[in-house]
Order: sequence, then structure tokens, then C-alpha cells
Amino acid sequence: MSYCVDDISTIEAMKHTFKKFNYLIDPHTAVASEAVERISLDIQGKTIILSTAHPAKFPEVIKNANLTLEDIP
Repeated sequence: MSYCVDDISTIEAMKHTFKKFNYLIDPHTAVASEAVERISLDIQGKTIILSTAHPAKFPEVIKNANLTLEDIP
């Protein structure tokens, strides 16, 4: 199963995760999170999202989402 996520939905997923969990995710993780959210009714069992990118790699996306990165490695 696959799902397409646009830029606006990616930013909204980043904002949602930050607001709900006080945790800033990178755009790739946001795409996965949004896709899982959208297809969750069609998925059986649990879902794990493995995130390997750090948000610091995407300063423009973070800026466009009106979020700030406090801890830059």
C-alpha cells in the first residue's frame, strides 16, 4: 500500500507532532506519519515509523512551518 503526501500536509504533520508531543520531526518522518494517519483504517496491526534524519538537515522546511529547532547537533 502506498500514499502520496504533499508539501502542505507535510508541514501540517510536523506542526501537529510538535504541538501534541513537543517533538520536532523531519519532513521525511512527517510524510510517513501523515501517510500512516491517512491509511490507518486499512492497516491491520501496529505500525512503526523508523526515522533516521535529523530536522537540522531541513532548515527551510522548519522555517516554513514556523517552528524552531532548539538543539542543533
